[in-house]
Amino acid sequence: DPLEPAGSRALLGALAGTKKIEGETEETEQLISICAGLPIALCVCAGWLKGRRTHTVSRLIAGMLDERERLCGLSSLGDLSVEAVFDYAYASLAHKTALIYRRLGIHPGPDLRADHAAILADLSLPEAADELERLADAHMLEPLDVDRYRFHDLVRLHAGGCAERDDGDREVAICRLVDWFSERLKAADRAVTPDRLRLATEPDSPAPAPAHFDRPSAAFFWFESERANVIELLRATRDRELYRQGWEMAEALWPFYSNRKHYLEWIEAMEIGVSCARACAEREAEGRMRACLARPFIELRKFDRAREELSKAEIAVADSKNMRLRGSIREFVGVCDVNEGDYDSAVVAFTQARALFVSFGGVRGVAIQDYQIGRALLRKGELDRAAETLEVALESMRALGDEMFVGRTLLRLGQARRAAGKRKAAKAAIDEAVEILARMGLPLEEAQAYEELALIAQQEMRQDEAVALRRRAYVIYRGMGHPRAAELSAS
Repeated sequence: DPLEPAGSRALLGALAGTKKIEGETEETEQLISICAGLPIALCVCAGWLKGRRTHTVSRLIAGMLDERERLCGLSSLGDLSVEAVFDYAYASLAHKTALIYRRLGIHPGPDLRADHAAILADLSLPEAADELERLADAHMLEPLDVDRYRFHDLVRLHAGGCAERDDGDREVAICRLVDWFSERLKAADRAVTPDRLRLATEPDSPAPAPAHFDRPSAAFFWFESERANVIELLRATRDRELYRQGWEMAEALWPFYSNRKHYLEWIEAMEIGVSCARACAEREAEGRMRACLARPFIELRKFDRAREELSKAEIAVADSKNMRLRGSIREFVGVCDVNEGDYDSAVVAFTQARALFVSFGGVRGVAIQDYQIGRALLRKGELDRAAETLEVALESMRALGDEMFVGRTLLRLGQARRAAGKRKAAKAAIDEAVEILARMGLPLEEAQAYEELALIAQQEMRQDEAVALRRRAYVIYRGMGHPRAAELSAS
């Protein structure tokens, strides 16, 4: 918000040095008027003033007048405004720093790093890092933490305007950034689940070192740190008609949204994936994206919308020879059946999906269908069959080294054992599941595990512990925006 004149003078003095403004009282008042008391404009002025001994307030105002006359034909002090501050600051930048500044103005995300700047400006990483520091010293960028910055909204608008006016290569630059993020998303996706259904083309050459993730948790950490940028880059693919990059990015986002449950973003990302796949007439990709879009609607219990997407998905892949894709969509139909309470139909759908995976030797797909069949039998109340099927799935997942599904399968096996009255065995399975689910960052299943442990505690007359466990589950559900939070609150 704008500062009063006294506050404006204090800010200028604190940042530029009181000696810079003491001898130019009238000029300082003019500068404060030009800046309209806005702290960001005053900070940019202070950044210029403190640079050299010869940088004075009167020289700054004269420079702004000259720059505005060059750009707009305006030459009186009354014509100057906040925009004149940014124009003159930009004109004062060295060539490479000015390039970084305007290229950052086309960055669609809310924050940025040196590697983003390097890609946009086609510079080395050390060069980009140095230029970001220079912009931060000039108060044209705000440091957030180590190697992460953001623009003030007014400065972002100005930088974008400079790119529109001065930079004919801006679209090439944004395409480079989209491709860079797409490669890293694919690398992160492979780090989380090396063997899963993917329709996207593999990169021609291995991604550079920063894209390598040595463990799933590193990939999840990167995703969470870049989430806001990723969704903006995904929107940019649609808006700039980069359709293939759009659906490939959306596909690579699947393990992150399906595990972290950012529902509104998840839905939007998959909708963009559908629209991009349709725009480039890739029917298999459309079917895949529609099935992925159905999943958050299933979890949010919006079954009509989920069924609509699944129906369109199956139509889109009806002639596909990709058995893994068709099996995956059948699995999603079964997931919808389970969540709607139609367990017999779910078992049929999962069994059909399992047969499709068997047909081409998809070991992980078979194991997942065993897990899904066991889950459906558990919900149906066939506890012995459920436990037997889940034990087979657990053995397969342990052999595959798929920790995420090991955690999920242990949870379901624990639920089957608890329902069968085998509380000790149930607690052992669920305790192991909680450790894995929390470590892997799977909040939905972690919350479900706490609910199961609460039931066991309640059955064993440990009421305080049961209440505490339900509270932990509630906090997770509430943080996800999951409807189960309201149910627990009401109970």
